Amino acid sequence: MRASRSMPVVVLVLALVFLTAASALAQDAPKIGLTAGYPSAIGVLWQLSDRVAVRPEIDFNRSTMEFPISTPAGTSSSSSSSGLAVGTGVTVLMYGRRVDGFRPYAGPQFRFSRDRDSFDHTILGATTRTETTTETWLVGGLVGGQYSFGRRFGIFGDAGFSYSRVQSRGQTTAGFGASWRRTSSSGLATRTAVGIILGF
Repeated sequence: MRASRSMPVVVLVLALVFLTAASALAQDAPKIGLTAGYPSAIGVLWQLSDRVAVRPEIDFNRSTMEFPISTPAGTSSSSSSSGLAVGTGVTVLMYGRRVDGFRPYAGPQFRFSRDRDSFDHTILGATTRTETTTETWLVGGLVGGQYSFGRRFGIFGDAGFSYSRVQSRGQTTAGFGASWRRTSSSGLATRTAVGIILGF
């Protein structure tokens, strides 16, 4: 009889413990979120701690174009181009003090991208093809801010500077001959970005 009376008490205590734990869990900020921003990139925001996060990103762009060319009667000519660009990077975010839903941050950023472009020009059945591959290494720093409207949604914006190293190599093929070229350059540039954060 005592056991039957104590059973509701045990259930009530377990229910209170469960609800308290669930409430505390619901108040925790998401540790991982998806990001989508401009310039076009998607990524992941991973909170390593309350003060530090990493934001790896990837962007992808594919394009094709055809150019109509007017030619004298009896001749044929056409031109077309295609390109594939893939980039990836990672940013380390070090947060400052939170003010309401706003958190400022600063940190280093590293990026690498590769662009492959081809251009074909055909006239009287003879085709000239030019292929170019460009690789860009970038390292820099940024400052910005992140604002959370709730546990699951937020926005961010940042701006910074970067040092880039660009290497380009290309090949032009016409008939049975081919020529190659290689160039490299470096310089400083600025970069800005804005985007949204979806936590889960």
